[in-house]
Amino acid sequence: MSLLDRLERWWRPLTVPHLTEIILTGQILIYIMSFQEPGLWERLVLVSGLVKQGEFWRLLTFPFLPSSGHPILFFLGCMAFYFIGRTMEANWGTTRYNMYLGIGYVITVAASFLFPEWPTGNAFLGTSVFLAFAYHFPDVTFRIYFILPIKARWLAYVTWGVIAYSVYHGPNPVRVIALAGVANFFIFHTVPLLQRLRGKARQAQVRAADRRRENTAVHCCTVCGVTEKIDPAMEFRYCSQCAGSLCYCSLHLRDHVHRTEADAR
Repeated sequence: MSLLDRLERWWRPLTVPHLTEIILTGQILIYIMSFQEPGLWERLVLVSGLVKQGEFWRLLTFPFLPSSGHPILFFLGCMAFYFIGRTMEANWGTTRYNMYLGIGYVITVAASFLFPEWPTGNAFLGTSVFLAFAYHFPDVTFRIYFILPIKARWLAYVTWGVIAYSVYHGPNPVRVIALAGVANFFIFHTVPLLQRLRGKARQAQVRAADRRRENTAVHCCTVCGVTEKIDPAMEFRYCSQCAGSLCYCSLHLRDHVHRTEADAR
């Protein structure tokens, strides 16, 4: 039993059904409430320094922050997260899906305490769900703004590029929070990724061996050295009277000098 399987057994009593719908419902409610309270986002985002001062609700509210303030982008983000989250829950099972988000949540919260004044949202945590989806379903096609079709694998490459850019060029808080937000992806997929890479390496070795066998001649005339690769129409026979059953082409089969074991030495 793998470490994730053992952890899943421990996590099972903590499983929350319909977690995707709960997260989206919270985001929709906060999005609607933000029209009446413009500063609501600042009061709900995770700031570990304020948590230490007693604002513990921030630990619970930051996962429910809307993905965007623009109505169209928020609507598209909700649709995408619903589809991706439901698909991953069906693929993994409710407990493992909960565990994936839960581990990402715990690591993100822990990382936020390294920078007490830095506001931490849920962007990278939500991104980790999409990266897991793209890993398992790389050929699913999304339509950007319902128009431009693009496969999940290419969106994932772009996403990894954005994360790498943030880690390389961003300030230290952004670097740490970005890595923390996708740490659950590596926890869940490092071993399968290594196994996939080893499998691809073995397949490449097999293909290379097949190509070498295809390019290697099976028959070679002892007299003139012609092979079936040089002359595909040539016929070859093996002489039963020669020591070692030597091969000869049809031009030299009948008139060659039989070789003995002494000749071979």
